[in-house]
Amino acid sequence: MAERSRVQPVVVEVLTDEASARRQLEGRVELIESVLRETRELEALLRPKDWRWRLFQQHSLVTGLLEREAALPEALERTERRAQLEGWPKDAPILKVIRTLRLRRERLARQVTGRLESLSYLLPSEASLEQRLRLLEQLHQEEPDLRREPTEPFSLRIDGRDESTLHWGRMVVPTLVWLLLEGVLFTTGLSFAVSQTLVPGLVVSVLFAAFWSSAVASTSMWITPSRLVWIPRGGRHAVALRLEDVRPESARLVDGRRVELSLVDGQQVQLPRPSRRQAERLRVLLTLFSAPELREQAARVSLPVVACVFPAMLRRHGAWSEGQVVLLHRGVYFFPGDQAGRTLLRNVAKRDLDGGPVPLDWVLEGLLWQTEVELDAMLVGVANALGGAVWPAEGTRVDRTVPLEQQLHLTHGEEVIAGPVPPGERDATARIVNGWR
Repeated sequence: MAERSRVQPVVVEVLTDEASARRQLEGRVELIESVLRETRELEALLRPKDWRWRLFQQHSLVTGLLEREAALPEALERTERRAQLEGWPKDAPILKVIRTLRLRRERLARQVTGRLESLSYLLPSEASLEQRLRLLEQLHQEEPDLRREPTEPFSLRIDGRDESTLHWGRMVVPTLVWLLLEGVLFTTGLSFAVSQTLVPGLVVSVLFAAFWSSAVASTSMWITPSRLVWIPRGGRHAVALRLEDVRPESARLVDGRRVELSLVDGQQVQLPRPSRRQAERLRVLLTLFSAPELREQAARVSLPVVACVFPAMLRRHGAWSEGQVVLLHRGVYFFPGDQAGRTLLRNVAKRDLDGGPVPLDWVLEGLLWQTEVELDAMLVGVANALGGAVWPAEGTRVDRTVPLEQQLHLTHGEEVIAGPVPPGERDATARIVNGWR
């Protein structure tokens, strides 16, 4: 009987020797494993509350990941292509490492995004892990110093809440909560037992107020001629943003209280939530300091100009007009109406704000570190534009029979300016007018 021929199966050589695979991939597997190890380390570092302190100490961890980021896609692609061509089993150790790395990188991207958002930095959803890591690295190259730099003769504080809001929020709200709790206890028949076994309700209210004020304390910010500095809520380390990196005219209010900025490199920053009034004040100051020449001049002045501003009335040609007055050692500047702040901001910064208040005192506080000659020229320009009045100190008479606590009464020729001086402006007003003698 003829011998039946048999079809022999084709044997495909499957690469099962891991050492051989590593050798043929020329260090790509070691690169993948190194990135996985550092990814795990960075995940662990970013997890605790003191992650910023740890990152300042181990900044090289992010730097190392970024150094390998450029070579990683090619290493993954070559390794997975070889596995497919050679038929590696799905449970091959190298493929397990790759799957783990991809999952870890997705998780790290979400974690880094959350940490950046806690620092007020917003990233688009399509931002790559490398972009997020580079921003994280940029913010932690060195810890920002809360002390003023040599080119920062002053800093203006932007409180998280207005002082009145802090007072009521810290005392009235906790007291109301405690009274509500007392009401609940009374309806359940436990009020007497609680009042006999616990400290009196007033003491509990004070203790609760302390807890409440700590819980609701907002982040404070400081603006200088060159930087905006803030400490995130619950944090200990500052975040600093150089004003030259802020895109002019980008400051805008979100939800009426959050100030959002666009940076020249395309990043978005949404600053911690202050009160609406403080947010509007910050927006005015950011617009003012968007002018490079103002920042440069302020950095060269060591002492501020002594000035005061308050509401007043001008009598001219027998008619009275309401407005605001600014006093300097050089003289008196009266501005009718309520547009002096906006006009001064537009004249100096060459920009205007799209809505929102622009009080004169907010603009003036950012200009006190100009020279008095320059500030005088700025105020004269506004007075001329609005049809106001400019009086030199020489020739201006102060009615000293009228107590300053009541009002300030000034005359120059046939014109009169009079108005109540707020308590916070009285010391500066007295120093100025006493120097006119």
